[in-house]
Amino acid sequence: MKPMKVDFGAKTLSLVLDGSATVDIEKKLGKSLFGIMMTGNGGMKMPRLGEMLTILHSANQTANIKSADMTKLYDEYISKGGSMMKLFEVIQELMEKAGFFESETTDEEDLVGEEKNEEESLV
Repeated sequence: MKPMKVDFGAKTLSLVLDGSATVDIEKKLGKSLFGIMMTGNGGMKMPRLGEMLTILHSANQTANIKSADMTKLYDEYISKGGSMMKLFEVIQELMEKAGFFESETTDEEDLVGEEKNEEESLV
């Protein structure tokens, strides 16, 4: 899996959400990654900041960044124009790259990924 590079405060994080990182995150949070983003009735919710920083720290491959450093880096990230919503989008993208969500095929593609021509789609 190719690392996702993210400028986060004064550091550039190299993020990989592999199986090991996922298990580590779930142990630390006491719930699944979906559990922090879903309400009991299946709706979406914004994870707490501490949960998002735990995900970033556990997925980070950059050396010498401690868990305790993450709040300071977050403050620097915010002071440089970042936001909690942008950080949430980073985590969603990280989860997408890790295969947490099914990829959708467009109307232009069939099950094997070949484009349909217009004539075929009218039949």
